[in-house]
Amino acid sequence: MNDDMTSNDLAGARECSAHASRELSYRLCQEYYTIIEVYELDQYLKPATLRLVKTQNQMGSWHPDHRVISVNMNLLIHYTWQEVVEVLKHEVAHQLQWEHFGFEPAGLDTVHGQLFQQACEIIAVAPWARGPRAHLHPKSPTLEELCSDSQSPWEVKIKKLLSLSQSSNEHEAHLAMAKARELSEKNHRWCLNRLESYSDIHCYSLSLNTKRRTAMHIFLSQVLSEMFAVRPIFNYEWSMSKRCDVLVLDLVGHPKDLLMAEHTFHYLNATFARLWQQRKQHHQAAAAAPASMRIAKRSYYQGLMNGFVQSIRTRDGRTPTPPQDVAVSDHAGWLVKTTELSVRHQQKIKDFLQAKYPKSSTQNRRTRYRVDLQEIKAGEQHGVNISITKPIAHAEPRMIHPK
Repeated sequence: MNDDMTSNDLAGARECSAHASRELSYRLCQEYYTIIEVYELDQYLKPATLRLVKTQNQMGSWHPDHRVISVNMNLLIHYTWQEVVEVLKHEVAHQLQWEHFGFEPAGLDTVHGQLFQQACEIIAVAPWARGPRAHLHPKSPTLEELCSDSQSPWEVKIKKLLSLSQSSNEHEAHLAMAKARELSEKNHRWCLNRLESYSDIHCYSLSLNTKRRTAMHIFLSQVLSEMFAVRPIFNYEWSMSKRCDVLVLDLVGHPKDLLMAEHTFHYLNATFARLWQQRKQHHQAAAAAPASMRIAKRSYYQGLMNGFVQSIRTRDGRTPTPPQDVAVSDHAGWLVKTTELSVRHQQKIKDFLQAKYPKSSTQNRRTRYRVDLQEIKAGEQHGVNISITKPIAHAEPRMIHPK
């Protein structure tokens, strides 16, 4: 802080900090009541009091005596909003554990035991946030970590114990399950839920850094759904930098599919922007700029979409092409869902979506736009030459540049 800062500056900084704190409190309360509404928890419990605290110990806590959920300010500052939401749901699960199931702890080892896991199932808490580590360091695993096949000694031992818990010998099964739970409590990196029915299904959020959903976003979500068998859902999350809600694209699927979907999303987004800059330079050099650059850009993007989808379908042996006389946002309907996943895996993804987003809607708003047919044709010619290959050791993907 500068020495020459006046008292008015200090007062303004404190006022700004207090205003940001009020915004965070309000947004956190909104998220809390959204959880109650979406998962219909009003039939199980009454809303609790939320409180922002500044401590060095826990990122979140539930106080049953005073019916207060405390959230650490450091959590809101240093972690992503998705991690904040999962910690909040973790504490709501504790509230359910106490007020709905009538929890009376026999010891610290039962705080995150079977009743807590049942409460987590009700509100679809992420697997990584269902253990005691969520109170201390609520860091969600990266896609690279989820795709890793390596297993720690803890994982191997717990898996063996869980297999023994299915024994016909009731005494042996009970001891094995108790030991597995004890080990899971000691190891903060492990959660028993990872071995449940959705162990290979995860949700990953792509921040779009905008408030509005565009036709480009809809197209990219549909391409990811077709190419990698992931389910896209548009959602909103709080942005600390912009201090408002921004649009995110939640992708649900297998970690390896999510990893490639993330790579493809960023690659296509950057590629389309680069090709448009080249197209603008072409117009400037030819001294024949379109009447409206806004319409030209939208039309050129539409052509890139048409050409790219046509190229991937041709390589896959599928010949249908999108209609040429509809708006960009209408293209969400004609992208045919194709997947190599088994029916069972598709059903697991569907069940996961139903559990995590019980009130989501699949309806898309359709809007007509003015188009430039010449730009659409140019975009189609360039779009068919876009080629995406699987990245190797995070190397840059190869692209066949348009001629």
